[in-house]
This record gives sequence, structure tokens and C-alpha cells, in this order.
Amino acid sequence: MPYVNTIPYEESDGELKEVYDMLLKSRGRIPNVQAVSSLKPNIMKTLMVHVGSVMFDE
Repeated sequence: MPYVNTIPYEESDGELKEVYDMLLKSRGRIPNVQAVSSLKPNIMKTLMVHVGSVMFDE
């Protein structure tokens, strides 16, 4: 099984911590599908918008 390096919440700072905090506030957790993008927070933000529109928009 492949291994994807991620940055845990406890070690996050800056933009990544902001994104993690947004996820915790909106979803109550940090889904693994989001955490795999932790090395590139800008991609994580884009993924959040995409998932939000697919899952929660009408």
C-alpha cells in the first residue's frame, strides 16, 4: 500500500493551520482526502471548495 506523507494538525502552522481550522469548524474533523494535500495548502483550499460544491450545493 502506498504511503502519503502528511502534516498533522499539531505540527501545522501558517496557511495550513488556517485550512485545518476551517475544516474543523465546518466539518468537525480533518478528512484524510483533505489531509493528503497538506503539503500544498493552496490545493487543499481548492479541494475544499470543490467538495463543498459537490456535496452541499443544490
